[in-house]
Amino acid sequence: MEREKPKMMRVLVQKEDGTKEYKTVPADSIRSGIRKHETLPPDLVERAKKLFPRAGNAVYPTMQKWLDCFLCDQYPDQEIAIWEQIADVTDKLWLEEPKPLAHLDRKTLTHVVIAVSTNTVDIPSQIDGVTDEQVEIIRTAWAAE
Repeated sequence: MEREKPKMMRVLVQKEDGTKEYKTVPADSIRSGIRKHETLPPDLVERAKKLFPRAGNAVYPTMQKWLDCFLCDQYPDQEIAIWEQIADVTDKLWLEEPKPLAHLDRKTLTHVVIAVSTNTVDIPSQIDGVTDEQVEIIRTAWAAE
């Protein structure tokens, strides 16, 4: 029986003294914050809506849940910019179809791009059917953006 590894991520942690350091932590230990905004400005709503079919629907089942996730961000404009980069990298790889990525469906490709963007550790053990070679192709595309 194959051992299931916990999903681990590298996160930047700000300490009480104001310094920051990277730590590897279990993904399920990261909690969503409380709502910091009641609504988003119309321009951010529009940007987020455009992103839903490109990346958001890979992680949220509905447009409303997708939009609501940005209400917890201190700086939703910066979070949307990150998702725009995730969508851009996914679109580029999806359209270019590098041979090693050809068997990945769009949702899986998006999940790998998200994992790369969040510094997930050992992605092939976290996402079924993904190889180290594929992760390296995606890391290279992410770094180029």
